[in-house]
Amino acid sequence: MGLIKVFDALYVDQLIQKNERGEAVVYPYGLAGSGYVLPEDRVGAVRTSMRRQMLAAIAIGFYTAVVAASIFAADGHVSLWTGLGVAAATLGFAGILYMQRRLATGLKQQVIQQRPSIGVFMRNARMARPLWSLWGELVLGVIVVAFGLPDLITALQTSDYTGVGQNLFILAVGGYILWDGALGVIQRRSARAA
Repeated sequence: MGLIKVFDALYVDQLIQKNERGEAVVYPYGLAGSGYVLPEDRVGAVRTSMRRQMLAAIAIGFYTAVVAASIFAADGHVSLWTGLGVAAATLGFAGILYMQRRLATGLKQQVIQQRPSIGVFMRNARMARPLWSLWGELVLGVIVVAFGLPDLITALQTSDYTGVGQNLFILAVGGYILWDGALGVIQRRSARAA
């Protein structure tokens, strides 16, 4: 399975679905937003635009993480360059919102379309990913939890409340990664058995 097919399965295919009349419906703001009927001649262009949005969101997310880490490392003393970095990240997020808004330009809002639940969205995403990524997620979740738990215990013993908060967050993320990977492997095995 190629990288573009994985991106499509995780993101694009989840946000472009068919309604009961067989028309393509796009959810530019995610499943919590409104759906818009998408003419067949625009499906290819919208899919390409959504791929670009996803790549831009990933890049901006990593960039924002680096800027945030530099702010934390400087103990809150923000230099001019860090301030410009925050401004650039903010403009990047605004650009993604603008790109999402452009996807719905000229489209008719779908009124009666029942949105898939978040559970269905997550199940479909897990089934669309390659099996190796689910096993990798399972292993990564175990590693994150294994490294976060001792640090949490140390932070509790030393009354380091910042460390407690950080390690609780790390454990929550690791637990989610572990849970998602385990559910994906279980779903794949049960689908194979059926």
